[in-house]
Amino acid sequence: MSAKKQASSIVIFEKAYQILWWETKKWLLSQINAEKIQKEIHNQGIHIPMETITKKGFLPEEIYRKFLLQEGWDLLVTQYIPSVVMLWFCNELALKYLIYLTTKRNLSWHELNKLFSVLLKEDSDYIKINTQKKMNITENEFNDLLLENKKTFVSWRYFHQYKKLHSSFLFLETLFNTIKERIVYHSEK
Repeated sequence: MSAKKQASSIVIFEKAYQILWWETKKWLLSQINAEKIQKEIHNQGIHIPMETITKKGFLPEEIYRKFLLQEGWDLLVTQYIPSVVMLWFCNELALKYLIYLTTKRNLSWHELNKLFSVLLKEDSDYIKINTQKKMNITENEFNDLLLENKKTFVSWRYFHQYKKLHSSFLFLETLFNTIKERIVYHSEK
């Protein structure tokens, strides 16, 4: 695939995951009352003012996941799961594009950790360090999250075959945005 087509694919899938994720958040905010959310957040030892909770689009990822599983099966299947799959796919495409920009290699692998290992050291260091800073996580936590999310595309695409799925949407989104920063950096050289 040409570099131009790779870049266009990233934009297309990024828009798809953003639309699906926005619809998920919008539905949740319309279905779940803020007092219930504040109580749940408080039970987790986090204090967030009510006015912050009621702002569009703000809630910790764990709260979204919990209420989705309890109250929104249709939404989970039609929007949240596809948004996770699309976001993971964005990461795969972005990593492959970054590798192509820097090494001219076209790879057919799909596991994020394997793709990440092929990046130039300066790119992998930048992505790792900046993702850690943005998420306030350690290097070990970054590595664990990368491994946990290495096959999200496969497992979430076939969610009906699994008893338990795990993926960190926040990690995938932060990773994707940080990879995009490196793509811009190399594109402007």
